[in-house]
Amino acid sequence: MAVFIAALICCAPFAYSEGPQAKQPQPPQAAAQPVSQTAPAKPVDAGYDIVLLMDSSGSMKETDPQSYRKPAAQLFITLMNKGDRISIMSFGESTKTLLHLTEVTDKNQKSVDSAISAINSKELATNIYLAVKAGYEELARSDRANRIMLLMSDGKLALGSKEKDEEAHAALNALMPEIVKSGIKLYSMAFTNLSDMKFLEELARSGGGFSKIAKEDKDIHLIFTDLFEKIKSPDTVPIEGDTFKIDSNIAEAIVIVNKQPGASTALYDPSGKQHTGSAHSANMKWHTSSVFDMISIQSPAGGDWKIKLSKAEGNKVFVITNLKLMSSFNYNYVNVGSVVSVDAWLQKDDIRIGSKGALGQTYFYCLVTMPDGSRTRVDLKLPEPAQGKSEVDDVVRKANIKIPAKGEYALKIIAEGPAFKREKVYSFKAVEPPTVAVKAPVVEKRKIVRVVFPSDILMLAGLFAGINAAGAALWFGSRLFRKKI
Repeated sequence: MAVFIAALICCAPFAYSEGPQAKQPQPPQAAAQPVSQTAPAKPVDAGYDIVLLMDSSGSMKETDPQSYRKPAAQLFITLMNKGDRISIMSFGESTKTLLHLTEVTDKNQKSVDSAISAINSKELATNIYLAVKAGYEELARSDRANRIMLLMSDGKLALGSKEKDEEAHAALNALMPEIVKSGIKLYSMAFTNLSDMKFLEELARSGGGFSKIAKEDKDIHLIFTDLFEKIKSPDTVPIEGDTFKIDSNIAEAIVIVNKQPGASTALYDPSGKQHTGSAHSANMKWHTSSVFDMISIQSPAGGDWKIKLSKAEGNKVFVITNLKLMSSFNYNYVNVGSVVSVDAWLQKDDIRIGSKGALGQTYFYCLVTMPDGSRTRVDLKLPEPAQGKSEVDDVVRKANIKIPAKGEYALKIIAEGPAFKREKVYSFKAVEPPTVAVKAPVVEKRKIVRVVFPSDILMLAGLFAGINAAGAALWFGSRLFRKKI
């Protein structure tokens, strides 16, 4: 009977309360645009502090037997402005600081040359973590807003054992958020197909920078030039065939001529006079290497200049001018299918120029080179007046461009007037949007709490009494039945 009563109590009506609320499924987040991250505000300073991290592992003897990376690094530094500062480090299993942050001036040129000469190919391993850490520590002492690490490597983060590699990767992953938070950007250059191109690109993306690859040693100066153009976005004038035009607003022109190894370069000014590396005017500085020439021309004569070219690709004319083409375009990585905004305006002596008068016959457009090499022209136009207003911003031209496919894009923004032409060249990469996995909702099991109320007890007691009475009646009836029998 006791067992029967216990069973009835367990089956009796009860009240329950649930445990913590079950977690609701979160909607998938919109794929974030993988563009450069915004750094904390710093004092306004147009100067740059840049650390070159140069791979000095033994494999460089095979991938860069002519040490082309040395004149390429020299070219990059020469393109920097007066007041910018450069630091040079070489790395392998350890990292050596060959030059602490030093202002780029004629006075310091000997120190810069000495540091570049000290880059070698003798290190036994490739510890990219120690290189990035050393570069970060060097730039952390600077209070400039524009601080860049430029990492060049032909290898992988390889330290001789799986455990050491994993430890270095973990340390690097922990360091990158600190770098981003400080406002320092990291750019990378993968050198030859032996390098870990995917790792170097992911490193640059996480560092808010950009990545390029130089597949051959003789092309390394082209990548240094491309990264300089990406970082500092200088004004250029186009080379059309073998000719470029200089207008009266240009104070200095820097001509970079890509050439076949050992070929010579000749430059002809508007008067037809020939200039060479060994015989040129006093207002020229001429730096010659086996695969490129760099010519700096102070106060160049206006008119058409001509170059004797041995290679058509890779030639550039950077100009320092008081009539500048400006743009706020700053994409590094974008999602396939997204729309990027392009704008442009001109300013002279730091004053923006409106469309009336001087810009009445100036055309703004951009040329977009797709990953497959095809090219599209898009005109940049003044926006329509805002609703309820009759006036419009007559300075900034704009256009929106949809990005259709994965790969690397080149964007050339052009302003062209009757007597001048300016260009800016930008590169960016389109990547697949990150996949956001939708996790199944986590439903916690309900915790059943049995609460027996007094009414339940009375009901059970009544039920118990009824059962006992029925049982007693049955027993008494059975006794009478037996007696009658």
